[in-house]
This record gives sequence, structure tokens and C-alpha cells, in this order.
Amino acid sequence: MLSQGIVTYAGASDGPAWSPQHVQGASGQVLVITVEPPQPGDGTYPLRPEFIASGKTYRAGTVFVRRERRRAEEEKEDRRQRLVPWQ
Repeated sequence: MLSQGIVTYAGASDGPAWSPQHVQGASGQVLVITVEPPQPGDGTYPLRPEFIASGKTYRAGTVFVRRERRRAEEEKEDRRQRLVPWQ
């Protein structure tokens, strides 16, 4: 099941909000999964188990951040900003 697969990597109620949507592509339907941006007061949502994609290994505990409409692994400056309280 889709939701069980997502929960494996992102968590259930203790993970980020996400939603599936089917979009018509050039050669058929495509599943798009949107992970909602964090809200003030949200915790950090690290990757649960290790994950391998396109030959790259993402270790359990990896935190991803949003950058210019793409996701990237968290860097040192991201961690510092995350620890500063929301204003």
C-alpha cells in the first residue's frame, strides 16, 4: 500500500503531512506525492530507514530541506537556523 510505504520512510502522525495526487502525463497517469512545508513549531522529520536512490545512499536520520523548489540534504547552516526559535 502507498501509505504504508510512505510511513516507513516519513513516519505516521509523527511525520510531515503529505498527500498523493494522480496527474495526467504525456504517456499516462503519474503519481505525485506532495510533502507539505513545515509549520512554525513543527519538529524535525528525519528519514527513517536507509534509502538508496540513483546510486546514492541516504542514511537513516538524514534531514532534507527545501531549497529553490527542490529538496536537498540538510547542511550545517540549516541545522543552526533550525535551532533558532521561530519569530
